[in-house]
Amino acid sequence: MEEEKKKFEIWQPFILALVLASGMLLGTKLDDQIPDHGLVQKKQGDEEWEKIISTIGYIRSRYDDDLNADSISIGAIEYLMEHLDPHSYFLGGLDHANFKDRMGGSYDGIGIEYEVLDDTVFLVGIMPNTPAEESGLEIGDCILAIDSHQVSGQNLGRRQAYEIWKSTGDVLQLTYLTSGDRHPQKTSISKRPIKVGSVPISLKLQEDLGYIRIAHFADRTYQDFMDSLGVLVDQNVNDLIIDVRDNPGGSFQEVVKILNQLISEEDVLMVYMDGKHLKRTEYRSTGKPFFRLDELVILVNEHSASASEVLAGVLQDLGRATIVGRRTFGKALVQEMYALGTDASLNLTVGKYYLPSGRFIQKTYSDRIAYDHELQDRMERGELMEADSVHLDSNLMVPDAQDVLRPVGQGVVPDIFVPLDSFTSIDPSSELSKRVRKELLKFYPQHREQIESLLHLPHFIEHTEIDTLATEFMMEIDLDESACPHDCKAEVRQLFTNGILKILGNEEGALRTRVQSDALLNSAINHVADDSGTQEL
Repeated sequence: MEEEKKKFEIWQPFILALVLASGMLLGTKLDDQIPDHGLVQKKQGDEEWEKIISTIGYIRSRYDDDLNADSISIGAIEYLMEHLDPHSYFLGGLDHANFKDRMGGSYDGIGIEYEVLDDTVFLVGIMPNTPAEESGLEIGDCILAIDSHQVSGQNLGRRQAYEIWKSTGDVLQLTYLTSGDRHPQKTSISKRPIKVGSVPISLKLQEDLGYIRIAHFADRTYQDFMDSLGVLVDQNVNDLIIDVRDNPGGSFQEVVKILNQLISEEDVLMVYMDGKHLKRTEYRSTGKPFFRLDELVILVNEHSASASEVLAGVLQDLGRATIVGRRTFGKALVQEMYALGTDASLNLTVGKYYLPSGRFIQKTYSDRIAYDHELQDRMERGELMEADSVHLDSNLMVPDAQDVLRPVGQGVVPDIFVPLDSFTSIDPSSELSKRVRKELLKFYPQHREQIESLLHLPHFIEHTEIDTLATEFMMEIDLDESACPHDCKAEVRQLFTNGILKILGNEEGALRTRVQSDALLNSAINHVADDSGTQEL
């Protein structure tokens, strides 16, 4: 347990930041008009706001020195937002652009994934049918310079490298080094729109059981989900596992549309919103799903938040799905995005959402320090490892549609608890993970033909050649005790296999290798098998 706790402590802050930065968007007000202060009826506390407005006016008209209005305004806005709830925030510059790209489902680029390892920018992914693929770039190439900016050997972090990528024009001038080549090459690549999917994988797991993973809820998630579901139904899938683990949320409208495809009854209250300045709004089922599904299972964990909690909570309340995993994050605040010019925006909490039973699952945030450390507290209490360690307040319960008591203010508690396991807790920022990724980028180009030939073999990932390659890989990298303080051969093989599958763009193969190692996914598969009487995997 100490090993799992250490891994969780390292990985948790990144996921928390993603949850805080994603939230659940009710909508985007790109051209919303600022309320006319003179026409708004005065309320208690308006005098204090008048002081702020007057201060700005005096500074602009009377201050006798130079001002950096940009830094002052950003600092003032950030200070204001920090004193609101944890999910209201300011986005400016590259953060604003990145958020719009992610929610919009596309960005202007060349179609690569990169990672900064040991002060070197490595290409770790080349998307198919993109300018990068057409240019001849390959996985494992080292990017030395972007236009006139040196990027390798400059002690750059990932964010600094990202800022350089985003500052480029429509045509990139890349200087790069191919593995095994001592002479740098140069190429010019024109950008074009690159699609970013929020449904990275869907596949048929067994005879009538399908699987769809939703990474986040963006503007095209419903369409991507339906496209994937249609393919599975054509393959005679009747039961479905939807994986929203580590899903930080996103578009409220998209999750409502998906819910309508999973509830066959008409005019059923699915979710409603209410707020101080937001009139109660109910969302009811249309009763017109395109496909009929039998068993539904939703996979969740402590990093499933916001819109993903709506999906799980609504289906649980209505008795439509079995929730498998661990207690979710606990976020029930709803934001709207308001544009501040063309390169900045406010993500402002405008209301709360409630599940059909009236449940409000938002955990308390009156103590911000405690709120930021709440997931770590769960780990220290043993909640992620033992079902008996999940402490719920019996006085804060409401009955759902099946008269099952459900907790209020504590996220969505799963119907079937599955503890944190060694596979899902492999920390991508650990020395072992980084070492394996870096060495694999060197190993792959040298064994490209041998590795790619395995794709033509049935069930190639189970082929003995993979074990042979993994053994050869481990011998070549010669892991020392600092990177591998215990017998970590199984972890290295898993990282090696998943890394190879990622390089090959084989998400399905990567998932299939995880089925036996991923305790949570395995539990869901076995639950469906038990209910249907089919044979377990």
